Amino acid sequence: MSNQNPNGFSSLKILLHFSFFIVGIVTVLLGQILPILAVDLSLNDKQSGFCFTAQFGGSIIGTVSTAFLIRRFGFVKTLGLAFLLFIAGLGAINFGGLEISWASVFIYGIGVGLAIPSTLMLTAALNPVKTTSALNLMSFVWGLGAIASQPFVSFLGSGKFVFPTLLLAAISVLFAIIYLISFKSFDVQKNESASETNPAVPIWSNPKSWLIVAFGFCDVGIESGISGWLTSYTSRSDLPPAISWLSATPIFFTFFVAGRGFAAVVARFLSNNQIIWASLSVTFLGTILLILSAGWQTIFLSAAILGLGLAAVFPTNMSRFTETFGAAANEKTVPLFVMGSVGSITITWLIGYISNLYANSLKAGLAVLLGAAVVLLILQILFQTVNRIENNSDSLK
Repeated sequence: MSNQNPNGFSSLKILLHFSFFIVGIVTVLLGQILPILAVDLSLNDKQSGFCFTAQFGGSIIGTVSTAFLIRRFGFVKTLGLAFLLFIAGLGAINFGGLEISWASVFIYGIGVGLAIPSTLMLTAALNPVKTTSALNLMSFVWGLGAIASQPFVSFLGSGKFVFPTLLLAAISVLFAIIYLISFKSFDVQKNESASETNPAVPIWSNPKSWLIVAFGFCDVGIESGISGWLTSYTSRSDLPPAISWLSATPIFFTFFVAGRGFAAVVARFLSNNQIIWASLSVTFLGTILLILSAGWQTIFLSAAILGLGLAAVFPTNMSRFTETFGAAANEKTVPLFVMGSVGSITITWLIGYISNLYANSLKAGLAVLLGAAVVLLILQILFQTVNRIENNSDSLK
């Protein structure tokens, strides 16, 4: 690290947690405002699905650009740029019109794609000793933002999203100023020694790496499909007027965040494959229950089950990437993040497309989640089969 005032590092650590809470709200915001946007612009589910395409398309661009921008401008200024994009996207979405809405979501989607990896990489750089603990805490803060997103829109919006989005844009102005001006001469230098001392790892010639990437495609796609469409699905159910402000989305994220804490404890006693099998089984049952739900109670229950089921899948999949290829492989995980965003685009759009084919029936559209859950089970079988073949080959040498 550069020789900076330790108080500056402490201030930055605190600031990162507050700003990542806002990133959590913005990441899942589209799914919460979509029912309002669909009514205002008379959108069918297919057109609504293209909004997710815009957001996750922007997120891919942001994710791919992150490494270059960090090398060119540093972590802090890259975060400042992310919040500038939040300001532009969240502000412009209130001007109305389908094309403007798509463009606005695309713009703040780029910001999300920049903010998430920048925050996590900067957190790791600021906490070289207790890195895992620091990253878990940061992920927890993001989860709190995701939980708060739907109530935030519901309570402050009163059936509209103008005030919530403008408030988020105003808060983003504050963070942009702080990151770009208050920490203008402050940054953390990247440690290049690891890449110099670690030998090249033959990752992408190994079929297991592509199975892990395909796994991320489906897993993140399911997460995005649920967080994106669950509020719309709840609003079309028999939700009583007394709780009409609530959707199943914050319930999903509450159990999702709690599930990660539970998985951290269970991981001490179970292998990665055991955790993934248990998680996929719960996810499979949760998707069936969600599709077959006959009322709001079942939707809420299935959201809780899906939150628990999906909580440990992505971090455990990431862990076995490192477990398989070594610590040096962490620098090669960009395809994993990018394919996760591609999965989000694909599955969220497919849900809307199929729903539109069946007269805007989200019950039909959400069947895509069940298909993706089945693919995950198949990929897990293939991964263990390839792993077993490799181990047998090594034992014969």
